[in-house]
Amino acid sequence: MQPSVSILIPCYNSERWIGHAIESALKQAWPNKQVIVLDDGSTDGSLNVIRRYEERLTWEAGPNRGGGYARNRLLELADGDWVQYLDADDYLLPEKVSDQAGFVVQHPEVDIVIGPTTMEFWSEQGTRQEQVSLPGPHDFWTMLASWKLPQTGAPLWRRSAILDVGGWKRDQPCCQEHELYLRLLIGGKKFAYHSSGGSIYRQWSDQTVCKRDIPEVHRRRLEIEGKLEEHLSNAGQLTPVFAALIFSILL
Repeated sequence: MQPSVSILIPCYNSERWIGHAIESALKQAWPNKQVIVLDDGSTDGSLNVIRRYEERLTWEAGPNRGGGYARNRLLELADGDWVQYLDADDYLLPEKVSDQAGFVVQHPEVDIVIGPTTMEFWSEQGTRQEQVSLPGPHDFWTMLASWKLPQTGAPLWRRSAILDVGGWKRDQPCCQEHELYLRLLIGGKKFAYHSSGGSIYRQWSDQTVCKRDIPEVHRRRLEIEGKLEEHLSNAGQLTPVFAALIFSILL
């Protein structure tokens, strides 16, 4: 039986990119899918673009409440057993969902499938791409501590796993997927690596969530690293090697 996949696209002032993101979602080769878009109070023409596709997807619009709210609301609207998040300025290659969904059919115990992503560096003069590989061994606690778990669009997520840990943190201004990764790991959710990629992470502005306030990004990372260290210490799993890794980051 083919698992159902909901492709979830939060959008805020992404008029330039949202059409491409939607097209890439609709073109996914996996047949058992739905596409849902939430416009989070855009003040540009994003909603006009979304409406062009309204016969082919589900969409909703509301006031601007932030990325955490938008992703949680999309989760509420989703019917799929699995979810594929896609930021409005990114896109997917056609086989992305089918490669990972096929993997979970063979590995039904898995809750989150991660794989490599491709960075696309965009400018008015052109683009270049660089694949961010995830070399083994794939110890997911270590990958989180060293900040090597991928961006939001790279995994395929079991919907119930996210709900079990309380969804996305609404007041998390950045490092949102890393904060969620930590709670999923603490909650005992099963991560797995699959070598397929297919998510394209577009780098085009210094005003995106992860770039516009670098000191805040550093503060939030240190907060996550500290909670990770505390959890491992309380669980008696803070090995000297792991402690040294986290200590070097916290410095």
